[in-house]
Amino acid sequence: MGMQVGSYRQSRDAVAWLRARRARFIDMPAELSPGIDYVAHVRNPEEHWLRLFYYIEQVGLDSRARPAGVRRPMQNPWREAFDPLPDTYVDQVFQGPPG
Repeated sequence: MGMQVGSYRQSRDAVAWLRARRARFIDMPAELSPGIDYVAHVRNPEEHWLRLFYYIEQVGLDSRARPAGVRRPMQNPWREAFDPLPDTYVDQVFQGPPG
Protein backbone atom coordinates (compact mmCIF):
# COMPACT_ATOMS: atom_id res chain seq x y z
CA MET A 1 0.00 0.00 0.00
CA GLY A 2 1.29 3.45 -0.77
CA MET A 3 0.79 6.30 1.64
CA GLN A 4 1.54 9.90 0.76
CA VAL A 5 2.24 12.19 3.69
CA GLY A 6 2.00 15.98 3.69
CA SER A 7 5.67 16.96 3.62
CA TYR A 8 9.23 15.74 3.42
CA ARG A 9 9.58 16.48 7.13
CA GLN A 10 6.67 14.15 7.89
CA SER A 11 8.38 11.44 5.82
CA ARG A 12 11.62 11.86 7.76
CA ASP A 13 9.79 11.90 11.09
CA ALA A 14 7.76 8.80 10.18
CA VAL A 15 10.89 6.89 9.13
CA ALA A 16 12.69 7.89 12.35
CA TRP A 17 9.67 6.87 14.44
CA LEU A 18 9.41 3.51 12.67
CA ARG A 19 13.16 2.86 12.97
CA ALA A 20 13.02 3.61 16.71
CA ARG A 21 10.41 0.85 16.98
CA ARG A 22 12.58 -1.57 14.99
CA ALA A 23 10.37 -1.63 11.92
CA ARG A 24 11.72 -3.75 9.09
CA PHE A 25 12.76 -1.65 6.10
CA ILE A 26 13.90 -2.82 2.70
CA ASP A 27 16.02 -0.89 0.23
CA MET A 28 14.41 -0.93 -3.19
CA PRO A 29 16.16 0.21 -6.36
CA ALA A 30 15.09 3.70 -7.42
CA GLU A 31 14.12 2.26 -10.81
CA LEU A 32 11.16 0.55 -9.10
CA SER A 33 9.81 3.92 -7.94
CA PRO A 34 10.22 6.22 -10.95
CA GLY A 35 9.12 9.76 -10.22
CA ILE A 36 8.96 9.20 -6.45
CA ASP A 37 11.89 10.57 -4.49
CA TYR A 38 12.73 9.79 -0.88
CA VAL A 39 10.50 6.77 -0.49
CA ALA A 40 10.64 4.28 2.37
CA HIS A 41 9.43 0.69 2.16
CA VAL A 42 8.51 -0.90 5.47
CA ARG A 43 6.97 -4.26 6.38
CA ASN A 44 4.48 -4.52 9.23
CA PRO A 45 4.21 -7.53 11.61
CA GLU A 46 1.51 -9.09 9.41
CA GLU A 47 3.97 -9.04 6.47
CA HIS A 48 2.20 -6.25 4.58
CA TRP A 49 4.36 -3.71 2.79
CA LEU A 50 3.90 0.03 3.03
CA ARG A 51 5.41 2.56 0.64
CA LEU A 52 5.75 5.87 2.45
CA PHE A 53 6.43 8.99 0.38
CA TYR A 54 5.60 12.67 0.13
CA TYR A 55 6.35 13.50 -3.52
CA ILE A 56 5.33 11.88 -6.77
CA GLU A 57 6.15 13.43 -10.09
CA GLN A 58 3.23 14.78 -12.09
CA VAL A 59 3.06 13.84 -15.75
CA GLY A 60 3.07 16.91 -17.96
CA LEU A 61 0.37 18.09 -20.33
CA ASP A 62 2.28 16.36 -23.12
CA SER A 63 1.78 13.00 -21.28
CA ARG A 64 5.50 12.68 -20.70
CA ALA A 65 7.32 12.10 -17.45
CA ARG A 66 10.46 13.99 -16.48
CA PRO A 67 13.61 12.32 -17.91
CA ALA A 68 15.44 10.23 -15.31
CA GLY A 69 18.56 12.39 -15.69
CA VAL A 70 16.83 15.49 -14.32
CA ARG A 71 15.06 13.86 -11.39
CA ARG A 72 16.27 14.64 -7.88
CA PRO A 73 18.57 11.81 -6.75
CA MET A 74 17.86 10.20 -3.40
CA GLN A 75 20.73 10.47 -0.93
CA ASN A 76 21.48 8.21 2.00
CA PRO A 77 21.23 9.25 4.71
CA TRP A 78 18.24 11.36 3.77
CA ARG A 79 18.89 15.07 3.47
CA GLU A 80 17.79 17.30 6.33
CA ALA A 81 15.56 19.44 4.11
CA PHE A 82 15.15 20.82 0.61
CA ASP A 83 12.73 22.97 -1.37
CA PRO A 84 9.74 21.23 -2.95
CA LEU A 85 9.75 20.82 -6.71
CA PRO A 86 7.32 22.97 -8.72
CA ASP A 87 5.13 19.95 -9.52
CA THR A 88 4.88 18.73 -5.93
CA TYR A 89 1.41 17.25 -5.74
CA VAL A 90 -0.96 19.11 -3.47
CA ASP A 91 -4.09 17.19 -2.61
CA GLN A 92 -5.54 15.17 0.23
CA VAL A 93 -2.76 13.35 2.06
CA PHE A 94 -2.44 11.57 5.38
CA GLN A 95 -1.51 14.30 7.83
CA GLY A 96 -0.64 12.05 10.75
CA PRO A 97 -0.70 13.18 14.35
CA PRO A 98 -0.32 16.92 14.97
CA GLY A 99 3.13 18.25 15.68
